[in-house]
Amino acid sequence: MTNEQYHSDTSHISKSGLDKIESSPLDYWWHYLRPEREKQEPTKAMLFGTAVHLAVLEPKEFQKTYVLMPAIDKRTTIGKAEFASLTAMCEANNQILIDVADFDTVRRIRDAIFKHPTAKQLFQNGLAEQTFMFNEPNTGARCKIRPDWLEARWALDAPASVKSLTLVASSPCFMQQADWPHAQPVAVMGSCRMGDSPIAHAAAFAHTKTWPRHSAR
Repeated sequence: MTNEQYHSDTSHISKSGLDKIESSPLDYWWHYLRPEREKQEPTKAMLFGTAVHLAVLEPKEFQKTYVLMPAIDKRTTIGKAEFASLTAMCEANNQILIDVADFDTVRRIRDAIFKHPTAKQLFQNGLAEQTFMFNEPNTGARCKIRPDWLEARWALDAPASVKSLTLVASSPCFMQQADWPHAQPVAVMGSCRMGDSPIAHAAAFAHTKTWPRHSAR
């Protein structure tokens, strides 16, 4: 299942959806089920984050997905035509244009993580972007999670462990940051690193030597 398919699926509910329900069931309906809802276009920051995500966790997918923007003068007739042709090619191949500045920043973030002796160990042996769908045992709610990264030692037991997930009693969410210590015994999700991106955590650790707290999304 692709990331787009995961987020477009409304037959199961995610942590983000449960957050909306906690705010208001109508809020959830408005964002996820309303027939007239429009597809939300990603912001520039979101697009950049996706590029970093792929570069670190799925480098082969990054190479297939992103096309480096060549030097084109879009002020000229020839430049406009070249850009239009390049854009059409990318759309046909489900590829994304990335400018030189963003590409260089993504590369430096990736390199900083994999050059750090501790941070690079987080992504040596595991699986990226694995989708799990399950029925929450207390309520029967059809739930879904998609951890950024699963360490191999946890991934082997992931299907069974996911089935044992229960909703945290103090919140209709899988795990709120404050609930993290109480939620861990329910299912061993520490290695799963749900929520705040493990890439952000690794980058922060490489820079500050301090590991951020986990939360779920």
